[in-house]
Amino acid sequence: MKEQIDFNEFLEIEKKLEIRYGTIVEVEKMEKSDKMLKLLVDFGTEKRTVMTNIGNRLDRTSFLVGIQFPFIMNLKPANIMGVESSAMIMICEDEEGKIQWPAIGFKNGSKLL
Repeated sequence: MKEQIDFNEFLEIEKKLEIRYGTIVEVEKMEKSDKMLKLLVDFGTEKRTVMTNIGNRLDRTSFLVGIQFPFIMNLKPANIMGVESSAMIMICEDEEGKIQWPAIGFKNGSKLL
C-alpha cells in the first residue's frame, strides 16, 4: 500500500483531476510493441486518442471495444510512439495483475470525481 495521505491532501489532488468515463470504440495494436495499444475513446461530446501499455495483458485486444473505463482527461498530451495521447486510462487489476472489467452503463463523459 502507498503512503497514507490526509483528507486535505486528497482534496487538493481531487481539485486538480478531471476523470470521466468513456467507451472504447477502436483498438489498434502498435507495431514494434507487444504491449502498446492505440485506443479511440468516445467521451460523449468528443473522441480522443489514448495510448496505453496494457496490450500484453489481454488475450484479445478486441475485448476492449465497447467497454467503458474511467480516464484522466486533463493530463497534458504526450507523444507516445509518434501518436499524441490526450488522456490516460484507469484500469483495475487483481492481485495477480489481471485486468478487471468495469461495470457498463455510464453515460459517456460522466465524471468520476
